[in-house]
Amino acid sequence: MHLKFDLRKTKTFMFLVLSIFTSSLYGQSISGSLIDMNSGEPISFAYILASQSKKATISNENGDFEISGLSIGQDTLIISHLAYYTIKRPISVEPIMTIHLDPREIVLDEISVTDVPVQDIALCVLNVLKNSSIEYGKAFYRQTASIDSKATEWIEAFYDIAYSANGIDKLKIDQARFARIRYDSTNLFMSFTNFSYLTVANSIYSAVTGNDHSRIAKPFGEHFFKDYDFYLDKQYTLDSNRYVVIEFQPSSKLVNPIFSFGKFVFNVTQNKLLQYTAEINHALGTDEFTADSRKDIELKNPKHFFQFNFSEISGNIDAIQVDYSYDLIYNGKVLPSRVSSKFLVYQLLDKEPKGLRSAGLELEDVSNFENAKYKPKFWMNNPVIKRTIEEEAIIASFDKNNAFGTYFK
Repeated sequence: MHLKFDLRKTKTFMFLVLSIFTSSLYGQSISGSLIDMNSGEPISFAYILASQSKKATISNENGDFEISGLSIGQDTLIISHLAYYTIKRPISVEPIMTIHLDPREIVLDEISVTDVPVQDIALCVLNVLKNSSIEYGKAFYRQTASIDSKATEWIEAFYDIAYSANGIDKLKIDQARFARIRYDSTNLFMSFTNFSYLTVANSIYSAVTGNDHSRIAKPFGEHFFKDYDFYLDKQYTLDSNRYVVIEFQPSSKLVNPIFSFGKFVFNVTQNKLLQYTAEINHALGTDEFTADSRKDIELKNPKHFFQFNFSEISGNIDAIQVDYSYDLIYNGKVLPSRVSSKFLVYQLLDKEPKGLRSAGLELEDVSNFENAKYKPKFWMNNPVIKRTIEEEAIIASFDKNNAFGTYFK
């Protein structure tokens, strides 16, 4: 018996088999949910890193995550969150997983507040930020804005970056998309594009410059360090490491109108900053209306919240979360408004990418997003931070109006 083969069909079949095999080994996507082992509540803003592929993500508000480009049987997920024990989970062929994290049982050290050199620890943190080494990676940024629960803006961007524990040093936009909507027929509209980690939260430490009147008086700015008071909140020992949680607030000597208050978590044993949170009760410019200024519009109760999370391995930034809330008063009606930004280093690189530029305000102009590449199919398959149902609905609405890259009513 003689068998006849169609070489073209055979090649196609073998290519498909090889593609499926290769994808299953090297291109696997894993989805999952992070759950508190005791309460059953979802865990948001946990950092998930694939140890071999060097791909990463963070869990969203519902504790859900998705990460792709993994090597089945070779990669291990490292899941870390400041409030939970870090775990390692080998990646199997299981496409969806539920992972329970065990809350850290922190036993506070019985020690007098006067025995902890708080000011010396704060100075140590300043020096860690000042002297932190530069690394390279790929980063993802997402920003949403809403007025009176109605979505008014959506921005996403992929960057190549140089970064450290202190923030973003250089960057280059690779892919980006944005959409803006006017609030209603009255053309009430505010632009939030320049609100991002690059403009108001680019760095924690700031060096002495010729200008002693920096717009934001930062506790770890060398101009203002002496004008802040630091207080021990708690101290504890975990896995042979000593940790301190220290609060900061401006002293009565600080006359700068834009100051911050908050706290940081520091591993004294390893000399590493683990988390930094700060609040600024100031509009930071969004209340400075220009040509469209109107007497019937007011902005009240502005509040910025910043959270920087750091790698327990390298000490450099893993992720940044920034939320800005305020009340927009229009003709006497209160419109609760919010801008939410998330930044994530989703892939580590071994060498510096080409074309990086120093971070600055001009890089956040909307024209930079307009000029960046926008490929709809690319965005369909690249969530990086898993989108919630509400976020998917916003995107679907903007897509329906062909809004990305445009303004629309």
